[in-house]
Amino acid sequence: FSQSLLPKLKKNSVIVMDNASYHSRLMTKVPTTNSTKDDLKTFLLQNEMYFDDSYTKKQLLEVLHTKNFKKEYVVDHLAKQEGHVVLRLPPYYCVLNPIELLWAQLKRNVASKNRCPRLDESVIKLIESEFLKIGRQNWTDCIEHVKKIENQYSQYFINVNKLVINVDSSDGELESDIDM
Repeated sequence: FSQSLLPKLKKNSVIVMDNASYHSRLMTKVPTTNSTKDDLKTFLLQNEMYFDDSYTKKQLLEVLHTKNFKKEYVVDHLAKQEGHVVLRLPPYYCVLNPIELLWAQLKRNVASKNRCPRLDESVIKLIESEFLKIGRQNWTDCIEHVKKIENQYSQYFINVNKLVINVDSSDGELESDIDM
């Protein structure tokens, strides 16, 4: 992400990202019920949250839940450092992600032409061959399809104010205007 993608993007790009686990690694991992008691204590100390050393794990979790921690993702942080913005798709809305449509198309094409029951060199060559067939028009078609779906969804939000994000502001800061 930081070495291959970010250097190739134009200044002030918006990166549309799904919520796959590899896109959603947190800068700081907040402990959960699966965390050890020592991990909970360490986290509470680092965040200057009071607890008594005699607290049980349940009590430490109660202390933890008295504060909300903002989720900050590693990729969002890296993008921001380079002057970009990450726009995350809502979870479970793969229909809003053009690459998911292309991925489905690739899998369908490979499945229809594959004659080998397991992954071997011939299947890898078939995947590579089908991947190379994905061109500009495929991308354009998928993007246009997603736009249609976005428009269908937007009809349910007629009375919701439109949020416009200006990524080309003169001072380098993001601006947002809410149309009333």
